[in-house]
Amino acid sequence: MKTLDYALENVKTSGAYVLYNGYFVFQVGPTKNGDKLGVVRLGGHRENEESPLDTAIREVLEESSIQINRLTQ
Repeated sequence: MKTLDYALENVKTSGAYVLYNGYFVFQVGPTKNGDKLGVVRLGGHRENEESPLDTAIREVLEESSIQINRLTQ
């Protein structure tokens, strides 16, 4: 099975760690118990037939208004 075919069939969520001006960008919010702050990566669920990489790019933009670029192809 090709890598992209495998990803489209098996990968349901995707995310990214964003490096901006030497700092990693994260979301911070309450844990499920609501008693502590948790650090969450930027990301979410894949839509339709988008690739995991396209999911990560879209989710980062939706959640942080940051347009990210691929470091490698």
